[in-house]
Amino acid sequence: MTPLKRTMAQANFHRAGLESVIIQLAGKAEAILPCLAKGAFDLVFLDTDRSQYPSWWPSIRALLSTRGLLVVDNAISHHHELEDWMTEVAQDPGFQQLLLPIGKGEWLLVKNP
Repeated sequence: MTPLKRTMAQANFHRAGLESVIIQLAGKAEAILPCLAKGAFDLVFLDTDRSQYPSWWPSIRALLSTRGLLVVDNAISHHHELEDWMTEVAQDPGFQQLLLPIGKGEWLLVKNP
């Protein structure tokens, strides 16, 4: 995410009154993911290097709290890049899923209790 987009996101969090409960992380996922507490995140928004999603999946899965939400951006516009991973994840009984045809497509996954 560019510095401009991070600034815009932070302004939106502030405007929504959520700045005190949202942690915006920026950096290399392979460096950040292993350092984060398991089960500590209610929402993860994934919009980055799609080729890495399969290798990051175990960490992302572990980060989500029970009933936590994973939002995967560009799930329709870049479906060809995500198809194998989405098929694999869709078989995971620990999640419910929904593909929303809004924007470039948002794939929502909710972690089951």
